[in-house]
Amino acid sequence: LSFADSADYSTYDRNLNLGQDDNGEEIDLEITITKEQLIDAIGEQYQKAVNICKNLLERNGLTGKDLSSLILVGGPTYSPIIRDMLKEEVTQNVDTSINPMTAVARGAALYASTIDANINEAEIKKEAKADIVFLQVGYESTSVESSFTSHPFSISSPSDTALSFTIFGDLLINDSIANNAIANAICNTNAIAIYTGNILHESTEQNYQRWQQQCADMPQLVPQIAVPGSRDYDRGIGRIIDPRWPFHFALPLNGPDRFLGTTAYIDFPLCRLILLDTETLEWLVDYTVLQTWLCRTLQEAGERWKIVVMHHSVHSASAGFDHPRLHAALHPTLDDADLIVSGNDLTYGRRADISLSDLINEQHTVPVYVVLTSDSAESAVPKCSPLDHRIGSNRAFFATLNVEPSLLRFTTRYLAYPDSIYDAFTIDKYTKIVSEQPGLPEEVIELPARHADSGLRARRFEQLRAARQSQ
Repeated sequence: LSFADSADYSTYDRNLNLGQDDNGEEIDLEITITKEQLIDAIGEQYQKAVNICKNLLERNGLTGKDLSSLILVGGPTYSPIIRDMLKEEVTQNVDTSINPMTAVARGAALYASTIDANINEAEIKKEAKADIVFLQVGYESTSVESSFTSHPFSISSPSDTALSFTIFGDLLINDSIANNAIANAICNTNAIAIYTGNILHESTEQNYQRWQQQCADMPQLVPQIAVPGSRDYDRGIGRIIDPRWPFHFALPLNGPDRFLGTTAYIDFPLCRLILLDTETLEWLVDYTVLQTWLCRTLQEAGERWKIVVMHHSVHSASAGFDHPRLHAALHPTLDDADLIVSGNDLTYGRRADISLSDLINEQHTVPVYVVLTSDSAESAVPKCSPLDHRIGSNRAFFATLNVEPSLLRFTTRYLAYPDSIYDAFTIDKYTKIVSEQPGLPEEVIELPARHADSGLRARRFEQLRAARQSQ
């Protein structure tokens, strides 16, 4: 909205349920917000920041004309509103050539380059063994009440040994019961934990403390890796990651500049794990930067398995959750991956890209797209698409992924009953053929209770479910 004169907000696009009208039809709300309204709402807060700058200059006997440049730091400075205010009230020399999201990191790197350091190459080579993957695990609270230190964690993973991951979809945690189920799932599998975003129902200090208190021992047992979701970002101007998120899930700084710290890759001897932040995609340049980086990162992975984790799905499994721009930008590039796991859709879905030869030979090949949900309270309406090989709704799932030199084994289980398998398949590294485990239970395809009386949507769902079950 900062870059446009107005913006439209629709509850239908966001899949929000406001109830029903007197005729029993679902209520959809559409609101247009103008830039002037935005300025009225936030102008006072921006003015405080501008006043700080003016007071700082005044205390030092300076004016805006004395400044050769005013460097912007932090995500909110992307807004042209604050930029215009700075130009009008402080100085015309506002420097927008530096990425506000990486300005501090760049400055720290420049400063570090001026400091003499004693480097022991023998110690570096000793630590950087080819068969050891070093991950920093643990988290640190931003609250004064408690804090946790990081624990070094290493995995001995020679090329002939399997590597295991435990993967969770949107958890939307707001109670201790969910935390206990997660802890049990992780401890029982003893594998690296991966989250596809939206771990907490809301990014509040209370929820972070609850997460820490209930899962305090997990970081000491296994590494935890995550990509951010929509609820991991502040709900304000622009898309700024909640400051507590990096303390919990620090990623390697090997992603593109525009996504530094939220997009990255981690190399294991058997696979390259690629983590994509799809929540900050807004402008065309964002999609271009991410697609270019992803293409190069997949190509440079070599013979490793290529596993991509992202929050939003390229092939949505739920009605109202499509992302056409994401699909157009990343879908062709993801053909070079073996497995793509996402969350966000609040239903379960699995499909493989199908070619004409696949249909004739009844074979499915990579890449495989899995949409995973680990929360049942806010389930969405499944599309019941015939292109999905397996779907599930109104249930909380998690998955285990076993990576072997020539085989990927993916198993989806119920979060509440981790011994019960809902879906399972394998991928052969050399033939790229996807094989579904025989004897899987019947699909669970239910309309969420909050949509049971939603009129046309409910009737459409029943028609699609009947058509799928009759195939």
